[in-house]
Amino acid sequence: MDWLIILSLFLFNFTIMFWFIRYLDLRRSRIKKRVVAIEKKEWHETAEFDNKVDKEGPKSKLSSFLWKIVSRFKLVKYLDESLQNELKKANVLMKSNELVLVIFFFAIIGGVLGIIIADGSIRRGVWLSLFTWMLPLIWLNSKKKKRKVMLEAQLPEMITMTANSLKAGYSLLQSFELLSREMAKPLSEEIQRMLQEMRLGVTTELALKNFNQRIDSKDLDLIITAILIQRQVGGNLAEVLDTIGNTIRERIRIQGEIKSLTAQGRMSMLIFMILPFGLGAFLMVSNPDYMMTLFTNPLGIGMVVIAILGQILGAVMIRRIIDIEV
Repeated sequence: MDWLIILSLFLFNFTIMFWFIRYLDLRRSRIKKRVVAIEKKEWHETAEFDNKVDKEGPKSKLSSFLWKIVSRFKLVKYLDESLQNELKKANVLMKSNELVLVIFFFAIIGGVLGIIIADGSIRRGVWLSLFTWMLPLIWLNSKKKKRKVMLEAQLPEMITMTANSLKAGYSLLQSFELLSREMAKPLSEEIQRMLQEMRLGVTTELALKNFNQRIDSKDLDLIITAILIQRQVGGNLAEVLDTIGNTIRERIRIQGEIKSLTAQGRMSMLIFMILPFGLGAFLMVSNPDYMMTLFTNPLGIGMVVIAILGQILGAVMIRRIIDIEV
């Protein structure tokens, strides 16, 4: 009976993931077809393709029925856009539907490994599956944060080069062209992407806003806001950028001092989080019968859950204490 439930859940999840991925692929196929038609100026083909996709969808009756249901949910479009934005911020060359497929396979692998390790215990397999499906998202979030730190470290140099090129008589777009050639990655890649959008017909204001959205940095938001205001009301942009550059450098210096002063608190949080798990692993190896009581007895399971919640609460409290915003 348990295997029947697991098989039903697997088939249900597989069906949902398949049609989600199929929906996204058809949306991208329509966009690709439209771009090709615009390049060839075949407007009638574009209209025919749009009408065919919107009205018919997949050809089979079951596919058409599921297509009508899925296409009406705004949540699917929202998830697609959110995942695609996260992938852009992390500079991961992957589609959102591919990421969903990776998450799905991680969940399946975690469930199978949990069942094998626990000698056929389906409950533990489900628990491990609930943990492993988050691993791709944790990896993506970590990669996004590392890239953001690298980008923010390059902003003072970007401001200095932009201000100096403006003083030398370059226009703003020429300054960005210079930055895309002279600066190191990853900031040069983002500037090239912004210039590419401008070449494809996107307005300068929208391209700058997209650039700011991809990096999601307060310092860059200050720079972009100054540039947009200058384009509307005028003024000496080079002097404004010099002032912003001095502000950002001073903020970075203060953040470095705060980081050194709060090093003890961060180390305490690290030890506080690792020590219980390390001690538990040691006892599990040295005396497994003694430790298994925590995972077999209902009272022990409750104690483990309370301990984990206490660990999370303590880490959040320490993090809030040492996280000083400048």
